[in-house]
Amino acid sequence: MMNKFPPFCQLILFSLLGLLCYTLSGKTRVVLIAGKDSHGSNAHNWGEGVDLLSNALTRESRLPIETAIFKGGWPTDSSIFKDAATVVILSDGGGRHPLNKNLKEFESLADKGVGLVCVHYAVEVPKGTPGEMMKKWLGGYFEIFWSVNPHWTAEFKSLPKHPITRGVQPFSLRDEWYYHMRFRDGLKGVTPILSALPPEDTLKRGDGPHSNN
Repeated sequence: MMNKFPPFCQLILFSLLGLLCYTLSGKTRVVLIAGKDSHGSNAHNWGEGVDLLSNALTRESRLPIETAIFKGGWPTDSSIFKDAATVVILSDGGGRHPLNKNLKEFESLADKGVGLVCVHYAVEVPKGTPGEMMKKWLGGYFEIFWSVNPHWTAEFKSLPKHPITRGVQPFSLRDEWYYHMRFRDGLKGVTPILSALPPEDTLKRGDGPHSNN
């Protein structure tokens, strides 16, 4: 598994495993939700992303994990969440985020201890109630006209000692690294894992909802 996934993907996988290690015995159930594909061919293929992650969790991890997959948005049958330990969302964000119209349903799950993982674009939701709920569940979110989403090479020269960093070595990677996120006040309850200083050229784009903020 370590040879097939870049370090950033390893951290996503390990963060999931870190959540699951606190569940009871027996197979742990992870619900994987894929939004509708966007951005054309070979970009934002969320359905393929959840398939890849499911394979890593159920086969390559060699842990007692089972997954339930729903593609195309929020599940139409709530029974998929029965006995779920955590919900993972790979989707477009903003107004197309699957949680926007289903905040109350997920809040009832969160109140029961169900976890939430949002990958990449899925950390962006509209400001207001969706954003406040994401701060409650995740600790922060991408807020338009505040956060920034440039492509740049981030260098992580050291990693903190934490369950999800076990086995991950320092690395550098060019990707669409978000920064200036809208976190809880004082980062209360938030544990930084990857921290890097973006270069000055990430501010060369014009002012916009995702740039130069």
